[in-house]
Amino acid sequence: MPGIGTHFVFATLQKDKAPCFVPFYLGAQGPDPFFFRAFWLNPFISRRFKMAMYGSYLHRIDSTDFFAKMVEFSKGDDELYSFCLGLLSHYCMDRNIHPYVYYRTGFDKEGHLKHGHAFDHLYLEALLDRHMLDEYGIEGYSHDFLKCPSSLLKKISKAYRYADPDNTARNCYLHSVKTYRLANRLLKSKRGIKRKMWKVFGKRSMLFAFSVPPDAKEADAMDVSNLSHHEWKNPDTLETHHESVEELLKIAEVDFDKGIVIFDRLRRGEEGAVEELRVYVGGIEHSGTRIGESKKEFNQF
Repeated sequence: MPGIGTHFVFATLQKDKAPCFVPFYLGAQGPDPFFFRAFWLNPFISRRFKMAMYGSYLHRIDSTDFFAKMVEFSKGDDELYSFCLGLLSHYCMDRNIHPYVYYRTGFDKEGHLKHGHAFDHLYLEALLDRHMLDEYGIEGYSHDFLKCPSSLLKKISKAYRYADPDNTARNCYLHSVKTYRLANRLLKSKRGIKRKMWKVFGKRSMLFAFSVPPDAKEADAMDVSNLSHHEWKNPDTLETHHESVEELLKIAEVDFDKGIVIFDRLRRGEEGAVEELRVYVGGIEHSGTRIGESKKEFNQF
């Protein structure tokens, strides 16, 4: 993922393209809340459905059929359709910005975030969140970007159950978002004091990596947005790039606009819309990697 703040920035910039903003900015967090499924709330459900792993699963599949089912369930409901558009915005952001993040922070030989790369990945995204929120003048903390009524979360949970009954549970999304919100609230560090405390768990503490700094000093020092247009490569295709994150945001916006046209066709039940969506997705997962291919190269600049 880019982080919660960066996705919220993009949703704010695109808010006029969805009927309802609250479910749209919630959907803009994509499958990420599932990483924070509260295992202790219902141990049976956590063992049976492995909701944290479900977040990874949704990031790595061809999203065509899942998107089609979610849009199908949303017919006649502007809130649910706005949520679906949010999911689309998350996907567009991920597949356009993730290659930059992965190239800059690294991965193991299987392309996964292990052996310290998870820290680098989360740390860069937290700094990027701070940079983007400051750049676009958006105030608030990460948990603020997840505020919504429980009734909406329950309705979205039903949509997930409809789209993927084999891998989801009752109120799965409700519990995931509440835990995600709690985690962000606990990690909030208004003056940076609490953030420094997380280093008690080690210099490369995941709690420290996940905590968004109170100002953009670290982000600016590291040029996390690549305003210097340093060369980077798509880890999958090895295509050379120089874009900044702000420029990638513009590319994601064009991508998003194309996807909205297809989602609208899906919502109307037009013939051939699913296949058009399949071509649009193009077998590219959220990380920007082609399904069946592997990430090949990175450079932690």
